[in-house]
Amino acid sequence: MKKDEISEVRLFFYEIVKESFQDEPDAALIDIFNQLVDNLKKNYEVKDEKVEFIIESFQTVLQNLDLQKIKEEYNILFVDPFSNYLIHKNASFYIENKNFGNTLVKIRDFIWRLELFKSEDYFEPEDSVPFISDVMIYLIDNEYAINVQYDFFTKFIAPLMEGLCTELKNSEMANFYACVGLLMEFFIEMERNYLCDAIINA
Repeated sequence: MKKDEISEVRLFFYEIVKESFQDEPDAALIDIFNQLVDNLKKNYEVKDEKVEFIIESFQTVLQNLDLQKIKEEYNILFVDPFSNYLIHKNASFYIENKNFGNTLVKIRDFIWRLELFKSEDYFEPEDSVPFISDVMIYLIDNEYAINVQYDFFTKFIAPLMEGLCTELKNSEMANFYACVGLLMEFFIEMERNYLCDAIINA
């Protein structure tokens, strides 16, 4: 794949991760996942058990859960403070085992050095999945140096998303979001390999 094509794929995955955790799912998001599954079935040429499992998992869930059920799952997992199944979406929790830790300070410092700032109407903390995904989208879209992207990925994105994927896969209440976790896990592996190769060849 050419560099521009790789960037488009990376941007698509970070965008879909951002949208999955930023707000309650809507019909447009479910349509994107249906299209993604169709594209994987048609275009993924190399036989891969992980990809096949992701496709089968999404197909099963999307056939058996309507939008309302997926919304209820989202609220049980990420919104309701009294839920026994609440899953954290912040890097601080997965790196330090507590929210609003030093990781949040480090991310603020990282984006400050890049002269980036959080909008006042953006309510998610800077170490949340949506915000961190948004930062990486910005870095890719504006062609920041690969070492900057690699640094941000290894320090913040990978530990957050890997920890979140584990929680989602192990949660007895996660169905749709367990599938999202499988997709994230697959993407993180591809992203790590791409960034490592890009650093070596820079």
